[in-house]
Amino acid sequence: VIKMLRGDFWYWVPVGDTMEVLSSFLMRVIVKIITDFTSIVQFRHPYELGGMYWSFGFVMTMASLPVAITIYAEQGGAASVVSLALSLLYTLIPSTLVMFGVFFINIEKEYRHTFYSTERGKDLTMRNFRDSIDDAKKAKVMSKRSRHHWSSIEEEV
Repeated sequence: VIKMLRGDFWYWVPVGDTMEVLSSFLMRVIVKIITDFTSIVQFRHPYELGGMYWSFGFVMTMASLPVAITIYAEQGGAASVVSLALSLLYTLIPSTLVMFGVFFINIEKEYRHTFYSTERGKDLTMRNFRDSIDDAKKAKVMSKRSRHHWSSIEEEV
């Protein structure tokens, strides 16, 4: 829904009219589910989730764990399960945050902005087209991206 509100629903793969609707919907759902459960950092790319949306999902995943445990406990969940879940929570969240901090410190500085970038996939396609120097590179950029990503600059293309 967020991707649609931002005008970034269309997936980047150029598969054609009806198939693009289906593939865009399917890929947006699949990428979101995978990211919510794994936090794979490569999905922060503008063609997938985007940096800010990925970071928001990462924070929400961490915040939802104690909430889920609390709801389970209030619904009469087994005390031994709640105790084990809390023990894991107190270990996993801090260790995940430490590992992410170490990762963030060690990545090349030029990529740090990708964790809070709001650039959309179509914005990246248009920027890559405009920044390309020769026509062959421009043609390559356009031929590998959905028409929905470059239709607003069609006259330039």
